[in-house]
Amino acid sequence: MRARPVNVHLVLTNREHIIALEPTDKGLVGTLLRYPCEVRSEREYFDAIQDVKVTKDMLDLAKHIGNQKTGTFDPEKFEDHYETALVDLINQKRAGSREW
Repeated sequence: MRARPVNVHLVLTNREHIIALEPTDKGLVGTLLRYPCEVRSEREYFDAIQDVKVTKDMLDLAKHIGNQKTGTFDPEKFEDHYETALVDLINQKRAGSREW
């Protein structure tokens, strides 16, 4: 029988969040849940988009581009620029620099 997730209240970046923690083989997986005020109807996003007739040529071109750009996801290729800048700023402050 699979274990059920547990809801946990956690403060991240100056506000409280609800996280569903679920046990896995070697640890826990956390999924950030949203409060009702954070969830909007899809109509708010998509109703203003006009219906557009897409030609077969345009659809074929879009599929071709998608196929050309498809690849495997490698998280090592990505960098958290915010975290890097924040660490640099903290190190500058530690070193006594006033140029921030």
